[in-house]
Amino acid sequence: MSEEDYIDDIEEVEKEYGDRDSPEYNAWRSEVISRDKVCQCCGSKKYPVAHHIFGYEHYPKHRVDPNNGIRLCKWCHGKYHSHYGMNANPKTFVKFIRRFGTR
Repeated sequence: MSEEDYIDDIEEVEKEYGDRDSPEYNAWRSEVISRDKVCQCCGSKKYPVAHHIFGYEHYPKHRVDPNNGIRLCKWCHGKYHSHYGMNANPKTFVKFIRRFGTR
């Protein structure tokens, strides 16, 4: 696949499923943060982030599904990705919560 084809594929996916600047993505983020009330790892109310359970990059069809989001604080979110990389999935998220969760 050429680089041009790859870029076209990314643009096609983002048109269909939204990118991080889309109104759909912003609505997803707001819904996840307001629904969960606190960080689901440590219980903090500060610096909320909506985390994808199935990763943003590898699961585009789930990008704006509220069931594919969970509220974390920015510190727990950073810790998750530093330990498990960017390819989020439920298995690594459960490991993370068991290891670091204090809630």
